[in-house]
Amino acid sequence: MKMSNENVESAVYDMVIHIQSLTKLEEGWEVEYCGSEENKKRVKNIPKQKYIRISVIGNANRGKTFILQKISDLNFDGAIGHTVSTQGLSIKFPKDEEYELLDTLGNNSPILIDDVNNDPRDKENYDNEISREINDRLIANYIIQNFIIKKADIIICVVGQLTTSEQQFLNKIKNTCKNKINLYVIHNLINLDKNEIPKYINDVLLKSVTFKLTENKIPSFDGKDTKKNCFNIFYEEKTTEKEEVANIPKILHFILGKEEEGKNDIKYYNDSAINFIKTKINDSFKKNHDNILEELKNFLIDISANILENKISKENIKIKDDKIICENIKDNKIRNIRADELDNIIFISNEQKYTPLYRYYRDKDNFIIEIFLNGNYDIEDKYKFINKNEIKFEIIGTKGEEEEEEEEEENEEFKIISKKYYGDNNILKIEPFTIEFTIDVNDYNIKNLIQNGDEKYKGIFILNYKIKDKD
Repeated sequence: MKMSNENVESAVYDMVIHIQSLTKLEEGWEVEYCGSEENKKRVKNIPKQKYIRISVIGNANRGKTFILQKISDLNFDGAIGHTVSTQGLSIKFPKDEEYELLDTLGNNSPILIDDVNNDPRDKENYDNEISREINDRLIANYIIQNFIIKKADIIICVVGQLTTSEQQFLNKIKNTCKNKINLYVIHNLINLDKNEIPKYINDVLLKSVTFKLTENKIPSFDGKDTKKNCFNIFYEEKTTEKEEVANIPKILHFILGKEEEGKNDIKYYNDSAINFIKTKINDSFKKNHDNILEELKNFLIDISANILENKISKENIKIKDDKIICENIKDNKIRNIRADELDNIIFISNEQKYTPLYRYYRDKDNFIIEIFLNGNYDIEDKYKFINKNEIKFEIIGTKGEEEEEEEEEENEEFKIISKKYYGDNNILKIEPFTIEFTIDVNDYNIKNLIQNGDEKYKGIFILNYKIKDKD
């Protein structure tokens, strides 16, 4: 692949799919074709072909579009520094047709007052409306992020200085991408002075619990033999012996600093990193890709069983009048989206009267679900594989028989636990409950599960599953 030096005629992107709300899918997600009339016609008629699809992901305002320019050598009109405002899913089809670039609005984009319909003076309805809007936005982000990860050949993940939320995000992306595609993490340190970057690398990056890095040198691209011009450092995540034998792509980390007009000293970090990533892209194999609108439509059908109570049928979703439209989406109940401590996503059915607090996590070779209850419940748990990448759990609880004094004593113990660690008054409700959710097994590298019995104490029920790799 040869990177282009093309100047974009009148638009940053060639196509924008306005994905910001699942509920608006019934009236249609608008597909906007950009640039000149000639360019719009070209983009509408791009056939199924072989090329490299590069996706850039990250939280909002991390400089994803800026990085995209650097990687592609494209001069995005108006994209000075970090000023481009990406909307939904934005796509660039360079005219050499050897690669395709996907950019996104990014996670954690704000919800504005125009997005919420109710009067803020009616607090209860307004709070409910905000809750629905947040849930809807999180699901839209989930759709975009998982689509571009699943459909990309190369993922470029842009982060800023590491915070807890950035570490959560990186952990989720790593688990989703691992063993599948090439993942390059760019640490965009625009808020640090050039002289502060080495200290940040030693004190933060090399000590992060999210990844274990080994240092490598980027070879020279200018033929000079001085250390400053000849080498820069990139980092590889340590891999297991099993991954080495399987020749699994390593996750690579790169450092970028803020570029200032008239100053070239920061390019010691930037130029060598960008050139090295370009080389890795040029060495990649082109793969067959279909029309991106058709791919998105089919992807929505595939994941709809997770996010909706009833799966979308092929007959109900179509591409019409430059829109992706799904009929009767408002009549289909949208599940609630939740995340655990590591930001792994689950979807919860909204049918049950009472959802107790619960969490799930991996502990060594065990997959554990903990349910925090008030009193004695009889629990029935079921799980099944929906497909090779997902497991559906259904947990049903019925109030158990116990003497009043014993129940009261156990309640008091659990109130202390719940107040100290969770602080949720709703936990004192005693109705029967059903928890139903689906997890992406790739988040935990789960290959197979064997139920390992259950245990209960002080109002906490533990469902323990042994994780087994396939032979």
